[in-house]
Amino acid sequence: SSGINAEWPLRPGGQLSALISQLIADRQKDGENLTAIQQKFEELSARQMEAFNTKLQDTYNQCESPIQERINKLNEKLEVIKGLESDIERFKNTLGRFISDVS
Repeated sequence: SSGINAEWPLRPGGQLSALISQLIADRQKDGENLTAIQQKFEELSARQMEAFNTKLQDTYNQCESPIQERINKLNEKLEVIKGLESDIERFKNTLGRFISDVS
């Protein structure tokens, strides 16, 4: 029975045992490396998304400003038109009273 144990490849200190221990250690190291890679990827993705959002917001602001200026100008012109309509209505009323006073 002692002869069989001496030849058993998984005996403590044997080559196979050392190889298995190394594989386990390598697997743990690979897991740590994968975790580190995943964290770095998430950090880079977050930074890229932040940069993208900043660029998108800047582009929106650049487009929005001229559009808002045009809207403001149109609103001003609309107010002028409303004022002119009011002036025309008053003029028509005044003219109507004048015609009625003359006749």
